[in-house]
Amino acid sequence: MCGIAGIYAPGTDIDALRSKTSRMIRELKHRGPDSQGVWGEKHCALGHTRLSIMDLSSAGHQPMVHDSHALSFNGEIYNYLELRTQLETQGVVFRSTSDTEVLFYALIHWGVEITAKRLRGMFAFAYWNGHTETLHLVRDRYGIKPLFWCQHNGMVLFASEMKAIHSAVPLTIDPVRAAFAVSGLTDQYTSHTLFLGVERVAAGTILTFRTDTQPKINPFYTFTDDIDGSYFRELDRESPQNIAQRFHELMRASTKSMLMSDVPMGVFLSGGLDSSLIAAHANALSPSIHMLTSNVVGPLSETKSARHVAEHLHHTLHESLFAPDELITHLTACTWHLETPVTRHPSSMPMAKLAQLARTIGIKPVLTGEGADELFIGYPRDVSNMLRPLGRAPFNALKSVYDLSPTLYPFLFPEHSPTAANHLEMLIQNYERQTMRNAGCAVYDFLPASKREAQYSSIQQLREGLLSLLARNDRMGMIASIESRFPFLDEELVRFAINLPMRFKNAFTWRFFDRKHPFIMDKAVVRDNARKLLPKSVALRVKNGFPVHGYDCFRIKPGFLKNGFVGNLFSLTTAGEQYLLNYVDRTFVGRLATIEVFGRLFGLGHTQEQTHATVMENISMHGVPVRTTAYQNVGARNEAIASA
Repeated sequence: MCGIAGIYAPGTDIDALRSKTSRMIRELKHRGPDSQGVWGEKHCALGHTRLSIMDLSSAGHQPMVHDSHALSFNGEIYNYLELRTQLETQGVVFRSTSDTEVLFYALIHWGVEITAKRLRGMFAFAYWNGHTETLHLVRDRYGIKPLFWCQHNGMVLFASEMKAIHSAVPLTIDPVRAAFAVSGLTDQYTSHTLFLGVERVAAGTILTFRTDTQPKINPFYTFTDDIDGSYFRELDRESPQNIAQRFHELMRASTKSMLMSDVPMGVFLSGGLDSSLIAAHANALSPSIHMLTSNVVGPLSETKSARHVAEHLHHTLHESLFAPDELITHLTACTWHLETPVTRHPSSMPMAKLAQLARTIGIKPVLTGEGADELFIGYPRDVSNMLRPLGRAPFNALKSVYDLSPTLYPFLFPEHSPTAANHLEMLIQNYERQTMRNAGCAVYDFLPASKREAQYSSIQQLREGLLSLLARNDRMGMIASIESRFPFLDEELVRFAINLPMRFKNAFTWRFFDRKHPFIMDKAVVRDNARKLLPKSVALRVKNGFPVHGYDCFRIKPGFLKNGFVGNLFSLTTAGEQYLLNYVDRTFVGRLATIEVFGRLFGLGHTQEQTHATVMENISMHGVPVRTTAYQNVGARNEAIASA
């Protein structure tokens, strides 16, 4: 929806704070090109850049200010009409139809913690209470909307993106975390970033600042809050038919709530199960919705399936064409907006281009399918876990014996013994994954111990991999001022999924469903709903992930790594680079190249133009088709659809 920024600095001239905040807001204009505003009082300044979606009038402009209270808000509150009614009974008179004003008066009348717990939606906001001289930074339950902060020379600076903070104070890349970025895990951190001293406001957290006190961190939600033994047992007693009906009702209600908009809306339709199901529900509720897909031209394209869904729903499909060599041409801009190396999701590049198409045809908000694989166990590696106990029974029996001898175990099972590098990678994340898993599994104490870890797997995915996907969708959409919404991440649907017994997620079947996990149907309850709304071929479509060429196709010229950020980071010699380029795994080398691009932009201070020119000169694609006549022909057809 928007971008927010601001500074809290007791004892600092307010005009100086406003000036710095204005500079930060200029860096966020892509997040909200419709209007910008800066406000300041005493020792706090708030800034806002608006993407107008609800109440397009000036009554929805921000920061919103009344009686020494001020709010700068990014997001959508889907239950705002319900909250508005409650506030009206308490005498509040509204002058707009925006959810921002509802949030503002809820904070004034109910306080921050009560309000945060009542909200359904995605949000990151800064709320200033001038009467108590208190600043609150708040982020939604699942970390959908970004919010970063740091302390510098007595100031607290915060913003939707770190580049805004970087425009006001100097930031330094953390060399240790930058080195580990090659693993692709750096965008899964709960609070850390790749910049020294810059942190995320953790999901489901209120961060409070008052004069002469240390920042107070108050979590108002964690996924384990939704674990409920009685709800689990209630669902466990239900038939598959009743579970399917519950899911259908929750999915329909979630989609309906996220269709709220005063501007045209779209669906990012990949052709896979999750986005297709959202498109079907959205079409039933709002037939005027637009459907868009990314056509990664070549054998990886899934556009045929997306077209099939659009035809089934009687819709025109807008197609964004993406040639394999565009992985290079979009790398610099996507890195700049993502603010981390694009190691984990090369799909960021076609997604950014798809967002640009959406903007071209007049769309601002879009629905996307993230969250389904995490909630209902759709990743093949997780589904196949159900088969491992059968195939590995003899191995596990032998392993249990050698578990009794710690000195012998590493010799017989070296691949199962954590290395120093493994421990360093866990240490750099403060063992968050391990400690959260232990705590989460413990809350499932109403289940047999053997079933707790499987049941916890949805929460683990939500806490880890989903964070990087949400960051990708936010940043790649905001390149073109596009807001992503996630029907699978409705609060009631998440609670349902967290407590849903595994047999409704992964169901045994007599058919050879997927070669990666034969005889197990992933996301069974989701597929059951899709059978009623979509062609059978789509409902039973196996998971393939976003179809884009990987970094193994990169070919890098000598000198690109050695003479740049990576060379400095690892003290890379000419001989070392030569060996790296000739003998080391291509995907690893490609990921190093993404770190190089990040380092040049944010570490060496190169401009986007300089970095892009260097990338185009030093990286090429190998073994993939480049733009062809067919690509150009489809592109012409797509441009005709967009202009129409």
